[in-house]
Amino acid sequence: EDGIRDVLLSLVGSEMCIRDSSTEVRLVAGFFVLLYVVGGGLIWLFYGIGGALLGLSCITGGLLLFLLLYGLVWLLGKWAGD
Repeated sequence: EDGIRDVLLSLVGSEMCIRDSSTEVRLVAGFFVLLYVVGGGLIWLFYGIGGALLGLSCITGGLLLFLLLYGLVWLLGKWAGD
C-alpha cells in the first residue's frame, strides 16, 4: 500500500492533490446517488412510474453532460501541464 502511495505522490506532487481528487469524486458521486434516489423517488411518488422513468432518463442525461464537461476540463488541464 505504501508503494502505491509513493508512486502516486511522485506523479501528482503532493498528498493534498490526492485527497482533493478523492474528495471531489466522492462528493460528485454522492450528489448523483442522492439525485437518483431522492429525486427519482419523489418523482415516482407524485407522478407514478412513467414520470419516474422519464425523470431518471433526464437525470442520466445530466450525468452524461457533467461527465463530458468534466472530461474536457480534465483534458485541458493535462494539456496545459497542470
